[in-house]
Amino acid sequence: MQILFDSSTENGHTNGLGIFPGEVSLIQQKILPHIGWNSVASASNSNLFRGVETEEFYFVHSYAAKMQVHGAINTFTEYGENFLSAIETPFVSATQFHPEKSGAAGLKLIANWVATL
Repeated sequence: MQILFDSSTENGHTNGLGIFPGEVSLIQQKILPHIGWNSVASASNSNLFRGVETEEFYFVHSYAAKMQVHGAINTFTEYGENFLSAIETPFVSATQFHPEKSGAAGLKLIANWVATL
């Protein structure tokens, strides 16, 4: 997901693809990387999270986008601060967490994404 933004502060400065505006930066938390299960605050109109709104997903990362992307469905997670944990547009869906490591909730999220294709 992080490469979809304009840039990142990881490794000094890294250019992204610029599909979404903004810079990815280090999460402000004492313990990094953020490894483990965490909940998400999905929007009520999310296609990805339909049926798994209250589930937890598996994260492994130290950097994240922290801004709301206008014109997209934004899902946030809190770990020291709020960060963007998923984004959805009519043409692009991406997650900061690992759906493939998130058990049944991750499989449902993948199935929801496939249903949008």
